[in-house]
Amino acid sequence: AANSTSTLIWRVEFKPLVQFRATLWQPDDFFETDQIQQMVYGMLYGILVVMALYNLFLYFSTKQKSYIYYVLYMVSALYIMASDLGHTHQYILPTKQWDKLTVYTLVYAFNVFLFSQFCIYFLDLKKYSLPLMNLIRAVAISCFASVLLLAIYSNFPLVFISLTTATLLYILALIAGIIVRKAGVTSAGHFIIAILILVFSMAANNMARLGLIKNNSFTE
Repeated sequence: AANSTSTLIWRVEFKPLVQFRATLWQPDDFFETDQIQQMVYGMLYGILVVMALYNLFLYFSTKQKSYIYYVLYMVSALYIMASDLGHTHQYILPTKQWDKLTVYTLVYAFNVFLFSQFCIYFLDLKKYSLPLMNLIRAVAISCFASVLLLAIYSNFPLVFISLTTATLLYILALIAGIIVRKAGVTSAGHFIIAILILVFSMAANNMARLGLIKNNSFTE
């Protein structure tokens, strides 16, 4: 009613890797913003699908393992993004009753591992830095195991370990790119530029998931 106040009470059940943010909108503003967001997300999904198909074509043409790992990484990243934004539940699997958080953690675990394999093969770390290759694999396996455990035991320490090791993996990938570029490999320079964006993005997103910084549209 006019000139009155209302109190809204939210009951939120905490689940690892799930973020919650409530925003109050005027209906017209909400629908206008939602239309723009859906268009942007549609373009983003389209770009990622095209990149995955293009690199799949490159894999069949060259048989280089880095391309197939990149394709699988992209596909898993697509699922994670669609799940984070609610599009998986809204458009693809609205009536499925199996535990979506379990599937999400499995895909997240493979996503991290696939990235480590892409990094190793694309930068040819076996040739340029064998110790760093082994370290990247060890961190990736640690993250993979901790994320899988999240599907069974949902607790904050496992969330912290998972997100911390994932962030560390991307930082190690950046270091690997710098080392290989110094060795004279031009493509490693392109890798560094791309991974810089990814490192800052992952760090911000993971810190928001842990509650260390405010969760907002920028961190997403």
